[in-house]
Amino acid sequence: MTLDVLKQQISEAAKREEKLVIFVGRPGSGKSRILRQLSHYSYVDVSRELSEKLLPVPSEKRPEKLQGFLQEIIEIREEPVLILDNIGILFFPEANLEPLKVLAKFSKEKTLVAAWVGTYDGTTLTWSEPGRPDYRTFAMDKQSFPIIPIDQ
Repeated sequence: MTLDVLKQQISEAAKREEKLVIFVGRPGSGKSRILRQLSHYSYVDVSRELSEKLLPVPSEKRPEKLQGFLQEIIEIREEPVLILDNIGILFFPEANLEPLKVLAKFSKEKTLVAAWVGTYDGTTLTWSEPGRPDYRTFAMDKQSFPIIPIDQ
């Protein structure tokens, strides 16, 4: 069921200004396994690719380079739909990013499906777990993109 909903939302995303789809579930819930079933789309391991680009950059300069490198990773691919997995690097406190806003901004040119580690209760989207340094909450009462929780 989740895969069918995800495919439908990806198809409908092309009609929206922000072509972002958030696929949310707790760690180990099977998000990556389901996303791999969408093999006809381009798969991006965001943390791995960003880490490779940031490695030669002095640590104090990394936060200011992160968003630009993410934009390069997205723009270099010609495919109209990208599956973004392992996006945790965007939430590191040192990155000083608003990950949801950044993803929404970059989704204006192509459809982005982001694997989101957390929960969604219909009004609040969380990343990570309370007590962790990367924990974030987002009020989602006016979002312009779908949030699809994985079937439990």
